[in-house]
Amino acid sequence: MTQLATQSTSIRNRQDEELYGPSRIEDQPPQVARTVGVFGLFVLLASAVMAGWNAIRSTFGGESSQLPFFGQGWISFWTISGLAMLYFHAAFDRAREIRRGYMVLSWLALIAGGLGGLFWVLYGYWGTAAALVITILVGLMALALTACPWVLSAPVQSELAGLNEKDRPQEAPRATVSNSTNGPGFDSAVPVSSWKRIGLFLARWNSLIGTDVAVTRVTFAAAVLIALAITFSAILTTRFQWDMLPLVALATLVAGTTFLVTAAKHEFDVTWRQAGAYVLGLGHTIASAALLALMVRDLVVTSDSGLVTPVGLLAGLLGLLFFLAQVNLSGTDDDLSYYSAVVGLVLLGTLVAGLAVIRSALPPLSLYLSETWRPSPYFIPNGLLLLILATIQIITGLVTVSNNQMVAIFRRELLAYFYTPAAYLVLAALAILAAFQYLVWMSILLAAANNFQFREVFLEPIIRWYFYQILPVFALLAIPPFITMRLFSEEKRTGTLEVLLVAPVSETTVVLGKFLGAWAFFLVAWGIWFVFPLIFRFLMGQPFDYRPLLSFYVGTGFMAISFIAIGVFFSALTENQVIAAVLAYAGIFAMFFPQLLHWIFTSLRGSTGEWIANVIKEIAILEQYNNFLEGRMYLQHLLYHASIAVLFLFLTVRILEARKWK
Repeated sequence: MTQLATQSTSIRNRQDEELYGPSRIEDQPPQVARTVGVFGLFVLLASAVMAGWNAIRSTFGGESSQLPFFGQGWISFWTISGLAMLYFHAAFDRAREIRRGYMVLSWLALIAGGLGGLFWVLYGYWGTAAALVITILVGLMALALTACPWVLSAPVQSELAGLNEKDRPQEAPRATVSNSTNGPGFDSAVPVSSWKRIGLFLARWNSLIGTDVAVTRVTFAAAVLIALAITFSAILTTRFQWDMLPLVALATLVAGTTFLVTAAKHEFDVTWRQAGAYVLGLGHTIASAALLALMVRDLVVTSDSGLVTPVGLLAGLLGLLFFLAQVNLSGTDDDLSYYSAVVGLVLLGTLVAGLAVIRSALPPLSLYLSETWRPSPYFIPNGLLLLILATIQIITGLVTVSNNQMVAIFRRELLAYFYTPAAYLVLAALAILAAFQYLVWMSILLAAANNFQFREVFLEPIIRWYFYQILPVFALLAIPPFITMRLFSEEKRTGTLEVLLVAPVSETTVVLGKFLGAWAFFLVAWGIWFVFPLIFRFLMGQPFDYRPLLSFYVGTGFMAISFIAIGVFFSALTENQVIAAVLAYAGIFAMFFPQLLHWIFTSLRGSTGEWIANVIKEIAILEQYNNFLEGRMYLQHLLYHASIAVLFLFLTVRILEARKWK
């Protein structure tokens, strides 16, 4: 609900960074979002109390204590639920105090999670002194980058302050949100291109501390919080030997990044946005450096299987996450995004691929180079996973800086998902479903571990008991129509499709760009389900055969291209998004008809029914799903979905051509 703002309302008295149109419409507070946020805060605090109670119980009573105990699974579930409700509040409440409060908390989560995880890793490898020194240096860099936007924008404020009241302009120059994030009087470039610029920046920063209120507040507040983060990280690691610190740090980094990007989307002051972008850029740099350091270590020390799995791979994925979040804040045409893409992704990915190939080639080459030196095998799984990571990094970097028409449409469509809160709500909902399915999986494994006869049934791959359930199958079917229903329907409804069709770009380019953007978002959303098994394997140290996860992800990715192509086709048929989604669901469920026929003919007796069932089995969705899950990936199954995708994309192009000629 909205109401007209009168002369006495607070529009004129709002802060300078708020931008308003001439309509003079004032929004009512989002009461539903705030109610959900308060309830989410209560749930989060309750989960913290439960975790604190368990810690007190284990400290004073130990395992033999008779006091009640809260299960870790339920604590995790309520924590994720509370964060999801708080995220809903952050996504829909645009009040200045709310969004900046969330930005400060997300910045603190990034700093605490990053410094805590870094200290824990360095402490395990090099001891307390090295961990403390390096963590303090990283903390100082984070402090400088946090204060950097306020330092660079301070000269405009000081020049205005020196003018007389009558000489001041009607409206003070301020940094506003734009495509390139460069506002009046604001230099978005980080001053690290030369030692001279770094020295000038430090001198300016030092002169503003005590004279500029904003710079002073930001500097001292950030310094105190960074010092507390380092102190608590050191105490939890060295004194209490808290094994859950890396897992908590990882969850904190992901949550902080998500909240920061969402809250910053409502922020009009580019100074606040760039502060978050700089911190994310620092995280990308540190994660990339950690990946390279571990790869060099594996290249020098060849007597073991290497340390790059899982720490190095996790660092690479975190760096990719930080880069995408930073681009989301700065824009693709910002200098920081360009250099991060070229240096931090393309060159880094090329270097990672080269080092992975060299290290993987050492075992066979050692047969010809030495009679005693025998490096351990590396290609499976380390080398293969690193090559996949390097490919993703290179493709992401090239997509960010490319000016190709199809790539530009793909980039626009992909970023459009992350510019709306609905995408993050979908990701949060999938995370909750995946967490619940993970708890079910754990209960199944515990039941099998306590029953010897039941244990014999659980042969590898045990992940089939995680994915071959109703929730993952439902998510696989539900995601594509949701992400494709707006691709052309929204363009038709707003009238922008005609502008796109008269542009010097072919219909095939438009369709492929939108299709690839939807597919890329699906791969991100579907990848959430793979996080929990990997955490169980690598961070919790529970061994199981995780390699079928790779074939399953690739196979379901091919399966999704047919689903997404069907959704794109029906989105081009109608202007109503709901109708497009319903038709897409109908088309996807029609692909399950061969699966029903397979079940029917399998139940029939006789050679004819068995022969027909074996033929239909090749195009039965759940049979293919099960094959992918067990590590069997057949070419005919992949070509089946690829051919369906080509057919529906061809029909979509024909629909657009017919509309263009009309």
